[in-house]
Amino acid sequence: MRRLLILSGCAVVLFTSLNPTASSQINPDLDGVITGRVTTLTGEPMVGVRVNALMVKDLNGNPERRQFGGRQRFTDDRGVYRIYGLRPGIYIVYARGDVTSSPISPYEGYAPTYHPSSPRATAAEVRVTTGSEATGVDIRYRGERGYAVSGRAPVGKDAPRAPGMSVALYDVSSGFLAGIHDLGQVESQNAFTIKGVTDGEYEIVARVHGTENDESHVSLPRRVKVRGADVGGIELKFAPLASVSGKVVVEALPDACEGGRKSSRNNIFFRFRPDTKAMTDTRRIRIFQSGGSVSEQGEFNISGLDPSRYFISSGLPDENWYFKSITAPVATAGKDSVGPVATYDVGRNGLALKSGDRVSGLVVTIANGAASLRGSLKAENESLRAPARMIVHLVPAEPAAADDVLRFAEVPAGRNGAFEFKNMAPGKYRLLTRSGPNDEPNDNPSAAWDAVERAKLRKEAEAMNVEVELKPCQRLTDQVVKYR
Repeated sequence: MRRLLILSGCAVVLFTSLNPTASSQINPDLDGVITGRVTTLTGEPMVGVRVNALMVKDLNGNPERRQFGGRQRFTDDRGVYRIYGLRPGIYIVYARGDVTSSPISPYEGYAPTYHPSSPRATAAEVRVTTGSEATGVDIRYRGERGYAVSGRAPVGKDAPRAPGMSVALYDVSSGFLAGIHDLGQVESQNAFTIKGVTDGEYEIVARVHGTENDESHVSLPRRVKVRGADVGGIELKFAPLASVSGKVVVEALPDACEGGRKSSRNNIFFRFRPDTKAMTDTRRIRIFQSGGSVSEQGEFNISGLDPSRYFISSGLPDENWYFKSITAPVATAGKDSVGPVATYDVGRNGLALKSGDRVSGLVVTIANGAASLRGSLKAENESLRAPARMIVHLVPAEPAAADDVLRFAEVPAGRNGAFEFKNMAPGKYRLLTRSGPNDEPNDNPSAAWDAVERAKLRKEAEAMNVEVELKPCQRLTDQVVKYR
């Protein structure tokens, strides 16, 4: 039986009972490899050094925002490492002492050295394509001592019982995981030390994990500046994360699509995406696993959500499904209220969560009859050079749907200008193209989440005047959109 895949902010968790090891299997014919040798400044092999390959861009040059630990391996007795199972992209490779504060590595506490023999700012990039092997990615270890960041993360009496806790340090400019300290057992004071840190500005956060009652706690982020010396005396304060529970309803319609793959609610996945400018970049980027599963009755519970306003998007498993509405009950002043319960339009307004919130009664309604649209972008003038990055928007044309966020959609165009929209509600739409900087990430918040931006989208789409009507179950192809 398959389970629900839920992405919290940028977190990904797959629950499945079909094959618990399937997601970790590596296909040597498809995945890429980086290999090389780590030596001292005098050319001697370095044994037992941790080497990480961190993807920083995709093959189109778009920044990879989910920069966490990366894949890692240790050097052998020749100083040789081989990192396999890498998805296509552009990587930087670095060697460092053991970042888990273990005393096993003789190089623990040294600053990382990047290929070929550089700090991060001047690291050489390595391109990895499907099935390729990048060889000769050598690192000459600089042997520079790093600094230590230390402190406490005391847990109060009301904190949940848990088998462990981790304290992570993120680079503010890139979101890169600069160091981590894992505590095997949660104690009252939870002293931590992260070594091998270079000069820079960081954000540090602790997380209690593996709790008995599935109530996650995370510390409030603290900014840390390292300037030529160790930094100590940091104290982190914990706060409970939020959770959301509800149910998925699949609405039976008389014009339901025929044929296609039959799917159940167990195959659905949600993406809870935060939308707040107050949230720091590292909180947008860092990956914490949290999620739940959908029962046979369509019930779900999602925990471990940071305080923020969230919008719900998805990749529905059935091409014939689309999101019709997402609602939650409005809290009433008294428990003895009678009559119908007022609802809040989560699909349009998002869901604002505070620390420790326990929101229940969320109803996600899915309808049958979705349409899809494929097409490509063409320049009106053949001599016109295409922008480095193009976003294609699908904007509802009916006035009644002007603020129906679930009817808006946007996708980045491929290198050849191809684009595709799936799981769209039937109706009339206008197509719109917007250019953007090449370094803009693909996982930015949707423009339609903001009322002012929605109005701009509608106005620009009206001016562009490329209209299309999607009928129930229609698969529209070969749509051409010209840009200037």
